[in-house]
Amino acid sequence: MKNLKSVFIFALLLMSGLAYSQSGWYHVNDTTANLYTFAVQFKSKYTGYACGSYYGLAPGMFMRTTNGGNTWQKTEFLTSSADDLSFLDVNTGYVSCWMYGNGSYIAKTTDAGVTWRSLDTIAASFFKVKFCNYNTGFIASKYSTVHKTTDGGETWVRQSGVNWSEPGYIAYTDPDTWFVCDGNPRINKTTNGGANWNVLDFSGTGMNIMSINFINKTTGFCGSHGNWPLGKVYKTTNTGENWTLISTIDTCYYIHDIKFVNATTGFIGTSYGIFKTTDGGYNWRPSLMDKRKSILSLSFILSYTGYASSDNGYIFKTTDGGAVFVSNISNEIPDRFELGQNYPNPFNQSTIFNLQCSMKSDVTVKVYDAAGREVQTMVNE
Repeated sequence: MKNLKSVFIFALLLMSGLAYSQSGWYHVNDTTANLYTFAVQFKSKYTGYACGSYYGLAPGMFMRTTNGGNTWQKTEFLTSSADDLSFLDVNTGYVSCWMYGNGSYIAKTTDAGVTWRSLDTIAASFFKVKFCNYNTGFIASKYSTVHKTTDGGETWVRQSGVNWSEPGYIAYTDPDTWFVCDGNPRINKTTNGGANWNVLDFSGTGMNIMSINFINKTTGFCGSHGNWPLGKVYKTTNTGENWTLISTIDTCYYIHDIKFVNATTGFIGTSYGIFKTTDGGYNWRPSLMDKRKSILSLSFILSYTGYASSDNGYIFKTTDGGAVFVSNISNEIPDRFELGQNYPNPFNQSTIFNLQCSMKSDVTVKVYDAAGREVQTMVNE
């Protein structure tokens, strides 16, 4: 058995668990079976919102927290789905709603979701909504239409020249430059606020763009699904005109959302959990892994404080930047405390170890260097 030369991992006290899994992400809300929590967004350290639907149909669910996710107030949209949201501040926001077989509408609130007003109803099937300011926003439907508003959602104008076919993603770098993607090898781009659209065709490149995130006006990243089970991350430095494949990630496949908190640190929400990069997207490591949960949306307030939403109504939170990952090893009740040997050993960027506990209590897992100095507290709850 080889010993780590630079790091000593020490577990103090016990925690609840049946060979329990713990990482830098933890569950913060009451789960709701069969609820797809499509979107989560925080506008301050304590105030955040989420929405979802039961298999994409009514009733839709809107959730609000004012204490950093500790508790959530729920509002049902009884006659429509609630597929996406876009908040401009802690009070003003929008939710895209689909009335199955009866068109769509945008719901607007100016009191943090306490009351809602239905805006223009359109014979489409809205799915994504994004506002860049209090006047200008875009919505994309499930079936090939994109609409724009310049009066805060009161009226919407259908866009021409947009080529898409699936529920996708909307991103922008400024009020004039917008992007719409749909999981296919193309990106719809406008540089004049939607007056004209250019369809960027990436056929033959292996790109199937699911999500886009720009860190400034020229530099951005997109998540793409590839041949099973590979997910791919691409980077642009010329506002999306050209993209370079910078990493291929095994076991993640669908990349539902991608968020960078700065030029080097980013996260992807995938069909198998959350991955994190600290080198600008070139290498990724597991941050929260569970093949039973698809991470559908990510939101970060600070580089180390973030939230993620998934199917079955889960909302997760991290306060340490999703620093570590320990996988589930069993559902059996252990009869003693045991800290297993880490693997792989030696390792480069990450390692995995198993922790078994026989009773419910608190646990602290810390990392020390060879001189005995504490490097990081990975778990403390």
